[in-house]
Amino acid sequence: METYEVNVLSAVRMIQRLVPAMRERGWGRVIQIGGGLAGQPVSMQPDYNASLAARHNLAVSLACDLKDSGVTSNIVAPGAILVPAVRELLETIASQHGWGQTWEEIERGSFAIWCPTTSAASAVLKRSRRRLLISQAHTPTT
Repeated sequence: METYEVNVLSAVRMIQRLVPAMRERGWGRVIQIGGGLAGQPVSMQPDYNASLAARHNLAVSLACDLKDSGVTSNIVAPGAILVPAVRELLETIASQHGWGQTWEEIERGSFAIWCPTTSAASAVLKRSRRRLLISQAHTPTT
């Protein structure tokens, strides 16, 4: 529950607090940080994966709600970031996955899980491009 509280409910509270004034001004930007695990979850940390998916859907739903208001909602998914907690997790599970013992071996072995395949990345890019084109087609020009 703590993961959901930090990753989703805190964003909901901030949106509830700030978006009404943005809407009133007719301008504003809501930008959330997401992650690839929202759409490509792995077996580890299902609560974290679910919270990223919820945050992604929050951003998309908010964007629909804000349509034509001058306020936008976006989510940026930077991908895997090597922070101490991620490195510790990878080192902990390395032996279960046969990734090796040194950091170089673990990094190379875990890459397949944390980074999409070329075909998956291509599909994501094609979907993103299609969404962008659809979005641009429905955005009035001034």
